[in-house]
Amino acid sequence: LAKKGKLLLSIFAVIFCISMGLTACADNRGTVSYRAPGTPLDASGDASADAKDSLDKVYIIEENNRDEGKLTVMNITSLREFRYPYNVSTEFLDKYGDTDSVEDFKPGMAITFDASGRYGMLTTVKKSNAVWEWDDLKNFSFDESISAMQFGGENYRYTDSTLFLDGNNLMERKDLIGGVDEVMVVGVDKEVLAVALTKGHGYLQLDDTKRFDNSLIQIGSYDAALVSSGKTFTVPVGTYAVTIANNGWGGTKNVKIKKNVTSVLNLESMKGKGPKSCRLKFEIDVDGAKIYLDGKRVKTDKTMTVLYGAHSLKVTADGYDDWERTLYVNSPTAVISLDISDSKQGSSNNSTATTNNSGTTNSSTNSSTTNDTNGSTVTTGNGSTTTTSSGTTQKERDKAQENYLSTLADSVVNTLGSLSSD
Repeated sequence: LAKKGKLLLSIFAVIFCISMGLTACADNRGTVSYRAPGTPLDASGDASADAKDSLDKVYIIEENNRDEGKLTVMNITSLREFRYPYNVSTEFLDKYGDTDSVEDFKPGMAITFDASGRYGMLTTVKKSNAVWEWDDLKNFSFDESISAMQFGGENYRYTDSTLFLDGNNLMERKDLIGGVDEVMVVGVDKEVLAVALTKGHGYLQLDDTKRFDNSLIQIGSYDAALVSSGKTFTVPVGTYAVTIANNGWGGTKNVKIKKNVTSVLNLESMKGKGPKSCRLKFEIDVDGAKIYLDGKRVKTDKTMTVLYGAHSLKVTADGYDDWERTLYVNSPTAVISLDISDSKQGSSNNSTATTNNSGTTNSSTNSSTTNDTNGSTVTTGNGSTTTTSSGTTQKERDKAQENYLSTLADSVVNTLGSLSSD
């Protein structure tokens, strides 16, 4: 009797283990309720069973867990979420059907798939050709009054079911900063299905600024602004050559900006050995033009030594409006090529080109449109107040920058890009 009891107990144990094993396998294709967007489908169901047309077969990747070999996806029509396993035998294909790498299947991407393998194993995953995709988008904004994402001169509607993703995690729409962050956008017609952050931002805070207050700081080719105590810039992730100069002091330091991290830059530590000077030469294409630096007339095509920091620059010529700027000298050598052909009396344009040992940059401006440091076009003639990376409005930024330029060629386009005509 005891032996029969043990036998029955063993049989029950085996049945229980088999049952648990099947349940565990079924869980591999169960739903995932991050947002509970729709009615969950039973684990034993088929995620594509309710497909009626091509769009019903399209899913957005919410998570690609490569460690566990699982894809979490959301159907774009039913809004149901599923998790499917994959392995080395799973084929990953681009939208043309060519072999692709599993690493390229990132959150936010639209796919179709075949999950006919045992226990819902993915046999094929393919990038969908039923949607449009906009990669590396930087110049975008959101208009909450009409629930629209704006880019490329168009409005695209977002909804409560639009996914906003930062890697494998959901994020808030308000945490995206247009003109700073880079995103991938996926949609159908005029509707946004998913926005995935591809390059985020961090912060650069200035500290111990007294020696350099009201002088020019340049953050690589990304931004240029006047220094003030505690000033903080919102900057895309990356490494930047930050340059500062004033009264013969200054230098350049590489600063690494990390995602969602505030990097504090002590400007006093950048003063270097002083006084520093620049070997500077001016060029101009207008006959009879006179150039004044700090109130003293200088000769063109003649190299001079100029102290690091701010200097007044003025150009006069018959038939032209006087042209005045504050020149920030912050490089060892520079050639300033002044083109004032568009500054004839009655004209609203000013043009300037700067050349130094790091290259040549040309820039022109007019009274109604300016180029922001992040490459976007911002209209200022109508009094708009677009917010920029440093937390000020574009109108304030124009006013601060309208009278200065720099000897750094790779940044002069940013400095002059926001000049307003007098």
